[in-house]
Amino acid sequence: DCNREDKNATNNYDSYPSLGENNNQHKSGSTNYGDNHFERNNNKNEPKIPFIAHEEWRETVNYLCDSRRPLTALRSLYPCVDFSPCIHDHDPLWEKYQQIHGCHETHTKLRESNDPQGLLERAHRAWKV
Repeated sequence: DCNREDKNATNNYDSYPSLGENNNQHKSGSTNYGDNHFERNNNKNEPKIPFIAHEEWRETVNYLCDSRRPLTALRSLYPCVDFSPCIHDHDPLWEKYQQIHGCHETHTKLRESNDPQGLLERAHRAWKV
């Protein structure tokens, strides 16, 4: 199992490509979308439509790349996004599956995709927004 120190070491968010780097194969789908959305609008701080983040509306959480960055980092990268629906700085969904399966180094198989009931419950919560 990963202890708190190991988890922080393996979730080194500083190693993610920064905004503007053309290195999409190392970005999560959400990061790639956010970067492209704000670049298309020619101003990363003023999207043409409101952009609201919600914990339930995200890709399936199976691998480390599916975990989200801390809210403090996301707020810094995307100041125009409303993160108020997200209440935890850490990623509670990733933590849930890490508690069940262990850290990404010891459990390399699917996490949320192998939990159809949990995935269904998250989908229901997402549609209630």
